[in-house]
Amino acid sequence: MGFPFTLDPETYSLCRLMPDELAAALPFQDGFWSLTVSVEEISLICVTAKAGKFSQRSDHWRALKLAGPLPLSMKGVLVSFLKPLADIGVSILAIATFDTDYVFVQNQDLPGSLQALREAGHDFRD
Repeated sequence: MGFPFTLDPETYSLCRLMPDELAAALPFQDGFWSLTVSVEEISLICVTAKAGKFSQRSDHWRALKLAGPLPLSMKGVLVSFLKPLADIGVSILAIATFDTDYVFVQNQDLPGSLQALREAGHDFRD
């Protein structure tokens, strides 16, 4: 069973922030961004144009958004999306919100990713 998804037109960066960089980063973020904080690190995914000069960055990520809302009780959604990408050797970042799943792939992997997802029955919507 395939799921409809769209491609965000923006290019994203994964940034590793030092604690003193966090306060400077947040006021400038609009649109999609995701902040993950653990004891070991702080990571931010944001539009590349707004990523600033953080300690460490990985640029050129593209966001595939699974059409939601997806019920939290629904099983197998993400694995059905990730398996075709794993089968062609694509590295991913996956982020889930309450209603929606996002899968980030590197820009150079985007054409093959879209083809693999279509072949797996997922419905890419421009």
